[in-house]
Amino acid sequence: LEIDASAPDHLVAVHGVRFRLDVEDAARQVVARARKPGDSPPIPTIPGAFIGRSEELETIRTHVAAGARLITLVGPGGAGKTRIALRFLNSLSVPPYFCDLADARDAADVCSVASAGTGVGVVASGDVDVDVVAIADAWSAMEGSVVVLDNFEQVSDAAAKTVSEWTSTKHGPHLIVTSRA
Repeated sequence: LEIDASAPDHLVAVHGVRFRLDVEDAARQVVARARKPGDSPPIPTIPGAFIGRSEELETIRTHVAAGARLITLVGPGGAGKTRIALRFLNSLSVPPYFCDLADARDAADVCSVASAGTGVGVVASGDVDVDVVAIADAWSAMEGSVVVLDNFEQVSDAAAKTVSEWTSTKHGPHLIVTSRA
């Protein structure tokens, strides 16, 4: 298992009998070394010029400054929702977080992507409700930061309750959700 090919971490080969590799524990250790809770992973870049949209960016900035915990950017594919969200993230003085839900299919996937994308290290428990609360607890230390949940239309029916739970807590990040519907 390697976190980074330029600085590999290898499992040690041990010869003998009745040894067992606990893959889940090994994976947790690798993930824990890869990123500390709350670390901001790199934000994707979108090539090309960003022209206009200053009004939309200012509207988002105003809502975040006013304390809005959930901001939804809705529009057809290709309208620029992700570009606006990324541009906003790159303008922040607080750590930005980006979670791409394009491959997510259910609330468990949303929890997995959200945990990894924000570096909080919540390991799936097998119970989505428990995971949602664990992420909300971890995110309480990220108050004032901004998390983008991109491509939410993939999971809107299955994960609406998840986002509702995350934004109902007293402390936590602002969520910007992009969706086609």
